[in-house]
This record gives sequence, structure tokens and C-alpha cells, in this order.
Amino acid sequence: MKNSENILKALNFFENNLRNEISITDAADASGYSPYHFCRLFSALTGYSPKEYLLKRRLSEAAKDIIKSDDKIISIAFDYQFNSHENFSRAFKKVFGLNPAELKKKKSVSDIDIVNPVTHYNIYKPEFNKYLLPEFVKREKFYLSGLVTLVEKNEQIITELWNKFMIDIPNIENRVLPEQYYQLVFWPLEYDLAGQFFMICIESKDLENISHCLVGKKIPESNYARFIHKGISKDVWKTMKYIYEEWLPNTDYELSYPYAFEYYGKNFIGPDNPESESEIFIPIK
Repeated sequence: MKNSENILKALNFFENNLRNEISITDAADASGYSPYHFCRLFSALTGYSPKEYLLKRRLSEAAKDIIKSDDKIISIAFDYQFNSHENFSRAFKKVFGLNPAELKKKKSVSDIDIVNPVTHYNIYKPEFNKYLLPEFVKREKFYLSGLVTLVEKNEQIITELWNKFMIDIPNIENRVLPEQYYQLVFWPLEYDLAGQFFMICIESKDLENISHCLVGKKIPESNYARFIHKGISKDVWKTMKYIYEEWLPNTDYELSYPYAFEYYGKNFIGPDNPESESEIFIPIK
């Protein structure tokens, strides 16, 4: 069964439980996925994190009830799992730009951005591009040492971090020679953080005696889908977008870990060279 079909199960689960107390883990279970794979895939297919989608769907249905129902606003808030009038009003205004009482006076939801249910027709993706078919490989565990930063919007910080790191590399005594360069991206299990963590790094023999200024990561043994990104480095997001929004949803593979990494091997001839190639590894099962 394709991943997109399993995410539809989670979407149906949300719709059937807008008035019930549920968790994101419950929705992940309904899809049959681990929480981190579910959150990443859900976001890629719908454009919302699961938490954001559930909140906006509850508020959207509550807004309709405020207009068409004679129930008190506090009663509607409780119906949609808000534990107080204050929490409901705060969330409502943040999403719609006005509070529930103001909407009641308008007598229409036409002036607010209602979030309707995401369906099969919203998330269907055409057959993925054949030229980006991956190679499936297995890698043994290995170690990375480098610098980490949280990237929300400004990716220029990654370039700046690389520039700083390149100066320090000769001082890393346990590095693998010749140097093997990587860029690791990882995300929280809940995937509610507005951004991702990036680690610019080199392969190390182990994690012993690394500088206190560096971060060490053990990358576990795993099977990977290995893609090639050809072009300038700043466009790698386009390849990543393709992988997560087109290729992965149209397969039955799952993410085995909440990370991915880019490897700069022998065909990498510079970040600004359009003929340069880097390898993207997505851990799968």
C-alpha cells in the first residue's frame, strides 16, 4: 500500500475524532507508522504538521457551529477538546484573526480562512520522475563530528557554518583520511519545531577525544535510498522536496530514522558548479 493511502487513513481518523480526546501518536498508529515517519510524511503531503492540521480542523468546525448553532461558545469549545474559554479564544484569534464572539456577530464564516478536510484529491501526486530513481544500498554504522545549528528560514547560516568548520578540520585528530564530508539534517520526533537541525561534518574513526566545540553523532547501520543531486548546492532543497513530496508518498517505504544526510564524494566539484554531484541518503525500511 502506498504511503499516501496510509496518510489518508490518518486524515480519516482525525475527521472521525475532532470531538474526541486523541493524540498525534494515535493518528500515527492509525496510519501504521512510527511517529517521526508519520509526522514527516503527513507534512510533506498536506502542507501541515499533524498538530497544526488537527487544531485548524477543530477550530474550523467550531467556527461553523458558532454560526449555525444556538449552543454557548464555551460549550462548543469543550466539544472540540479545548479545556477553557480562554484557550479556545486565544487559539481561535491566532488562526482566524478575530475571537469567537466577533464571529458570532458576523453570522458568516465567509470572512475567515476555514481549513476544509484534506482528501485524496488534495494529496494525489502524479507518477514520480523516472530520472530520479534511487539506488538501494546498505551502510554500516559510522561516526560524524562537526557543528550543529537550527535552520528555520535563513539557510545562509549553513554556508557560514561551513566556512568556520573548514578552518577547524585539520585539528580533528580522529578524522578519516582522506576527509569524507557530510551534511546531516535531523528533526524532532514530534516535528512541531519550525525548522530542522543541520550538522556540517566529516567522518570520524570514533567519537573519543573530539573537541568540546564539536558535536559527535553515531549513524546506525541502515538500508538507504540513495539519490543523486546534480547542480549547485543551494538547489538541493528541490531534490529533497521531490524525494519527500513525490517519490516517498508513491512508494510503500517507511523512514527508519528521523534524519537524512548528503555526502560530498568524488563527483562533488564545488557548491556553485552546475555539474557538481552530491549523494543524498534517506534511511528506509
